[in-house]
Amino acid sequence: MLAHLDISNYLLIRELALDFDTGLIVLTGETGAGKSMILGAVDVLMGKTFPKDAIRKGESKAVIEGTFRIADQEAIRKTAGDAYFEDSGEELIIRRELSQSGRTRTFLNDQPLLQSLLPELREHLLDIHGQRENQSLYRPEKQLEFLDVFTGSLPDLQEFRKLYRKRSELNRILHDLQEKFAVHTREQSLLTYQLEEIERLGLTEGEEELIESRLRKLENSEKLREQAQLLHALLTEGEQAVSDRIGQARTIARELARTDEDIAPLASELKNIESQVKDLSAQIRDYMEGVEMDEEELESLRARRGVLWELKRKHGMNLNEIIARATELKDLLEEGEALKSRIETVGNELAHTDKQLIEAGERLSGKRRTAAGKLSKRIEDCLHPFGFSKARFQIAVESDLPIQPNEVGKNGADRARFLFSANVGSDLAELSKAASGGEASRVMLAIKSVLADKIQYPSMIFDEIDLGISGQIAEKVGSELAKLGKKHQLLVISHLPQIASKADHHLFVEKRVVGDQTEASARFLNNEERVTAVAALLAGKKITKHSLASADELLNQRKPDRAKTIG
Repeated sequence: MLAHLDISNYLLIRELALDFDTGLIVLTGETGAGKSMILGAVDVLMGKTFPKDAIRKGESKAVIEGTFRIADQEAIRKTAGDAYFEDSGEELIIRRELSQSGRTRTFLNDQPLLQSLLPELREHLLDIHGQRENQSLYRPEKQLEFLDVFTGSLPDLQEFRKLYRKRSELNRILHDLQEKFAVHTREQSLLTYQLEEIERLGLTEGEEELIESRLRKLENSEKLREQAQLLHALLTEGEQAVSDRIGQARTIARELARTDEDIAPLASELKNIESQVKDLSAQIRDYMEGVEMDEEELESLRARRGVLWELKRKHGMNLNEIIARATELKDLLEEGEALKSRIETVGNELAHTDKQLIEAGERLSGKRRTAAGKLSKRIEDCLHPFGFSKARFQIAVESDLPIQPNEVGKNGADRARFLFSANVGSDLAELSKAASGGEASRVMLAIKSVLADKIQYPSMIFDEIDLGISGQIAEKVGSELAKLGKKHQLLVISHLPQIASKADHHLFVEKRVVGDQTEASARFLNNEERVTAVAALLAGKKITKHSLASADELLNQRKPDRAKTIG
């Protein structure tokens, strides 16, 4: 409910602060006093564009701020996000500001809010009736919602929407998987060819280095043999052979050791060196004998090296990277099988969800079509005392059956149309075309009166509900508003005493000249002031004892209804 409203420097309003209670709140005042201005400010608060020249003359900006009290903030949190609700309790504060530059700023609980979110918030906070462009009554989805409230099928609708969202997500997942699989299928031949090529070559890590090493040996075999022969000759052949020289040195050292034992270790070391030289000479001989020129092996290795070079050029990788690529290719090919399996699994789940969606949609559609006639009759009966004694009201439900899961929307397979005829001889037509603003407001009152026990409405504003009515019809409309006000908060602009006298709270709006400017103001009336205000509605400016007595009588008639069921 709307708990508090602050308006500053907006049109004719300089400063206005109002605390609102539950129940039926009636706004009265002379024509042009500012009643619609106040409710228009609430409309702007909830997202409507600021009117031209909205900033009061001489001021820098206009500000409208509303405090709403709501017990369940879950839906609003989903719209705006949890960040706006730290320590906010059950209160929600929306503020809109308009500067002289034309810049508009919107705040939720003192944090900047995207203006585009206001229409969604409005759905949960406020319902305005009177301005045709704002009538939620004309929206097909709202008409369908009224029918669902009457049938008690909102849980069925929630279940359908849950399945609808699940199906949409599964359909998205399946589409993504199929796209990936299509890409994979197009690439599969190439992937398979690349893998087969790599596996056919039997590549091993370090192979390239081994080939290069062996090629260097084969290609330089003649030079290697010559160098080995020379080395062997230096060690063992001719007068200058290293082995002979060391042998001579060891003989001399042994002779010296016979005289001086201190040199004995040197003689022993020379003996070891002589033995090592002989071993080295034998190893060089063996190496020399093993160096052979194998033309067949040479050509084979050169061909293998060429294959590896071409493979590296083709893939732009070194050999070890190509070997790793083979593992990656195997994984990619296996991924194709996994994708195929996943597509099958998701497809089966989607088919099962489609079946559930169809069943839920048919169940929901059946309830709607069965109840449409009953609700039409209830609303029509409720309309008759509101000045529509010959009015006809019909809810036409059009269903797309059998349900096609790919084509159905989040509200099911049905569309509801509210058809209305106010006069005998007039054909039923769309409510938006057949009813004026005031008539549509009374139709909405009838609908919400019928559904009052089934749903908790947001705060409701009725701007034109008493247009074209008076007497007993006004009395009935007032009584119905008072009855609805026992469960919900209503703000109603009225010029009729029959309606004003039924209010739980009476807000009197007036304007006056202050200095060189006109100001609009409003205040809630006490019991004595209400008698005078209602008498003014009865008699005009010239209030008589008779009009005061009549006003007092009207107000006393509502006393048994003062105990409201909301608080």
